[in-house]
Order: sequence, then structure tokens, then C-alpha cells
Amino acid sequence: NAEDPADVALELEGLTRGTILGMFDDGVLTEAETDTALLDLGISQPAVALFITQRKMERERKTRTALIENIVRLVGGGHINLDAGLDGLAGLGLTATEIAIATQRILSKRKSRDRLPTPVQLNKMLAANIIDAEQWDTAMVGLNFSDESIARIAALTATGITEED
Repeated sequence: NAEDPADVALELEGLTRGTILGMFDDGVLTEAETDTALLDLGISQPAVALFITQRKMERERKTRTALIENIVRLVGGGHINLDAGLDGLAGLGLTATEIAIATQRILSKRKSRDRLPTPVQLNKMLAANIIDAEQWDTAMVGLNFSDESIARIAALTATGITEED
């Protein structure tokens, strides 16, 4: 049921450049068919080559962006670890700039995901017995409080005084 190439060329003569390039983008037309159709519209060979090259580059850019987004989403969501994500990026054949931007985005997402609760939230969790004193102390160390400050805050918390009082 393959159509005669001459019939296809006749049908394509009535199409606009944008429609033809859109059909190429969607995979309806091959590169050779697109080339022929654009030449039949009276577009010069150098312009046709430029249009097709631009569309192929745009397709590659979209594919690369989608692959990068997938890895950023997987690492940022904790589905794969950072090393696996960086290995995945390296395996995509990306430029150094693309890898640097993707890595920065991954680290930014991880930072927001891995953020510790605030001292007020920790105090509420401690008061509600959601965490114990040792977990509270460990979290406070993670928030970069000094041992002296942790001891003072613990003493204040033990008195029942909160920031909301």
C-alpha cells in the first residue's frame, strides 16, 4: 500500500514550509521527503539544508533536555543516589556546561529535600515525643549549633518556655 513517490510529491506541493517542517518534526516525513518538498516550494538548497539542520538540532536539544530533566528528577527525589545520577549525566555525552548546570540543579533539589527541621519544629517534635532527646541533639548539631548553644537551648526547652511565649 505504499504510495508512489510522485504522488506524495504532488500532495506536498500545496503545503507551506511550516507545515512541511512540522511534519518532519513529527516524523511523518523523512529528511529526504522534507528536502524534496521544500525544494518543490521553490526554496533554495542552502536554505532547505539550513531549515532541516535547525530542526534536527532542535530535536536533539529537546531530547537532551528531557534526559537531563529525568536524571535531575530521579536524584532530586531520592530515587537514585547522587553518584548514579552523575554517572548517568556523564553517560549522555553532554557538554561540560550542561553537566555543570544539571549538577547544580541536582544539588539544589537535594538541599531542599534534605533540609533539617527548624529548632522550633524540633522542640515541638520533642514535646510531642515524636523524637527523643538524642535525636533532638543530633539534629541541632546538624543545624550547626555549638555544644554550648545546644545545652542552653535544651535547658530553656526543659523549662517549657518557647519562642511563641
